[in-house]
Amino acid sequence: MKYLFIINPAAGKKDASSAILKQADIVFGEGNYDYYLTKGKLDAYNYTKEYIEKNEGNLAIIACGGDGTLNEVGSACLNHENVYLACFPVGSGNDFIKAFGPRDDFIDLSYFKGNYDIKKVDVLEVNNRYSLNVCNIGFDAVVVRYMEKFRRWPLIGGKMAYHLGVIFGIFSRLSKPMLIMKDGKEFFNEKAILAVCSNGNYYGGSYYVGPDAEIDDGLLDLVVAKKVSRFTLARLIKRYQKGIFKEDKACQKIFSYDTAKEVVVEGKKDLWYTVDGELMKAKKIKIEVLERVLNFIYPKGIRRIKDGI
Repeated sequence: MKYLFIINPAAGKKDASSAILKQADIVFGEGNYDYYLTKGKLDAYNYTKEYIEKNEGNLAIIACGGDGTLNEVGSACLNHENVYLACFPVGSGNDFIKAFGPRDDFIDLSYFKGNYDIKKVDVLEVNNRYSLNVCNIGFDAVVVRYMEKFRRWPLIGGKMAYHLGVIFGIFSRLSKPMLIMKDGKEFFNEKAILAVCSNGNYYGGSYYVGPDAEIDDGLLDLVVAKKVSRFTLARLIKRYQKGIFKEDKACQKIFSYDTAKEVVVEGKKDLWYTVDGELMKAKKIKIEVLERVLNFIYPKGIRRIKDGI
């Protein structure tokens, strides 16, 4: 196995490059691995793609950063049987790995010395981009616009920045007309606050949007919230965050949910949406499940976080 560390020095509150490489020296031995420090948007994707093309044999590629870095590296690893993606979490969210276990279990590289498992996982294709974890449409994307501003503030971490984004998002324009098709049939056609297509379980640091989602079942989990007042949204947002919206009677009046292989969301005008946290907009958004197209390495014996955090 050949090892490559793709390190985003801008991820998190401070540059973790030195600490990562120091641990890599201990686990793999100095000079027995490759590494690359990213310089900007899509640099991780482009470098990983080129590295895979130039190297043969089994490759373990460790994405060191947040969900954005993991997305770029993972997108380059798709459909390569000899390539295995791993994560060293140093970002503000790192939500994808919560489908496997706690963040702390991933920051000890010693599991690469034979104490790991490999799972073939699904990936979402979103308007010709890829999402490992989640695609958010509407309110959540507006929240991300605010969050990007707040997390640059001193002492504001990923979770706090997202919570502040939620507060400011509630006072923005809440709903947009959305026609949502699920596997070719109409699922929703009115004003919606948000629509979420999840492969993983969490987003925004602690929002448990996919309590029943499995990352290797060939299905995405769809959640839609219809138009409500700001007061109602503020009252129920905590229950949504905890992942109890399917059981809670008040939430059942607002949220619709199901599973699907393909979802198409269309607005009368452009809709804001995110792909693993990256902000975009389009009038029509197609989300499709690509089944078991990515090999993911994770520490043996860990268990997914299921109770909300």
